[in-house]
Amino acid sequence: MFLTSAIAPSSVINGETGHSSASSPLSSSTWKEDDIKNLPAQLPNLQRLVLSSRNGTYSQISAQLLTSTLLNAHTSLDYLVLDGVDLPKRSFNNTLFGIQRSPAAPVLHHLKAVWTPTCYIRGFSGVLRPDIHLFLDALTTLGLISRQTLLTLDLPHYWKISEHWQSDVYATLKLPSLEIFGIMLSHSQHNNHTVDDGTHLRTRELLDALAPCARLRALHITYGEPELREWYSLRREHLSAALICFLRDHFSRTPPAHPHLEELKLTVAYWAKDVKRAWSPVISQLAAVLCDRARYPSFRRLHVCKLVAINQNDSDRSDLDAARRIVSGLFSAFAVPGVELIVDAEFLFGDTAEKEDMRLDSDADIEGDTGMGRA
Repeated sequence: MFLTSAIAPSSVINGETGHSSASSPLSSSTWKEDDIKNLPAQLPNLQRLVLSSRNGTYSQISAQLLTSTLLNAHTSLDYLVLDGVDLPKRSFNNTLFGIQRSPAAPVLHHLKAVWTPTCYIRGFSGVLRPDIHLFLDALTTLGLISRQTLLTLDLPHYWKISEHWQSDVYATLKLPSLEIFGIMLSHSQHNNHTVDDGTHLRTRELLDALAPCARLRALHITYGEPELREWYSLRREHLSAALICFLRDHFSRTPPAHPHLEELKLTVAYWAKDVKRAWSPVISQLAAVLCDRARYPSFRRLHVCKLVAINQNDSDRSDLDAARRIVSGLFSAFAVPGVELIVDAEFLFGDTAEKEDMRLDSDADIEGDTGMGRA
């Protein structure tokens, strides 16, 4: 079942396949009760609910409306996807007031959110996104998720790595059944790569909190800066190898973190020349750890996707080819028997964006300081 209209969903209801997709109303960027609240109740076999914004824009839905809608669904509902649909933090103030859980309400096992490219290019979210802790606490309190059985937590832009944690990250990631985890991280904002503005510390804390998730099969990290950029540029001449060093140390733990890991995916928004210069000295160390069959016998895929920021009127597909060549060479240490190296490049469209220069710096620039040693 596939819904193309949130205005009159009953006109295209067909509850056989267990999948429903609703798009935000054309006339508003805010979801209303008539758009969605009663929709899941009409689909007794619904397993996956996707809420999508139209035409790559973003929309908002209040936490109260979303949770009420989910509580109206049948027990078959298992998967929630928010595609360009954000929950303003302020809407959590009275989320639980007056909301009752029925015995027939579902328990979700998969949570996924997709961020909006235009907002990313601009360097701000466009709305006041929720704190990950508030969102999970609300769903847990209403019985819509169980921390013991949650399998997918892929809400990358709900983690505000640029801010001090407002709640205990260790308690938030106490998810013993977690198999898929996605997060958006960034480099320190300071121009001196040896200075940590707190971002690197919180990255380490998050990985430490994730370490006990022994059933994790897939880790997806989007690396860039969705917040606090003062100009529309993803150029970072002072980028260091901090992320790769953190991952190397994380996977070098004894006993191994995530012994069932199958896939690591890195989606990188920073300029390719900066990433190559900073990461080249340490990529082989990360590869040696993850490709060690004694430690990670199930690891079989590294997927790297390079995002190339571009405005709508200046797309040049040769930039994608250049990005793939740079990234393929950088991660060549993962091209070993039994491990699949997948390299993609995609345009990151925005209304304005600084065109990325794909010309590499001199070889001497590649031999710079990693900026972050072993823990």
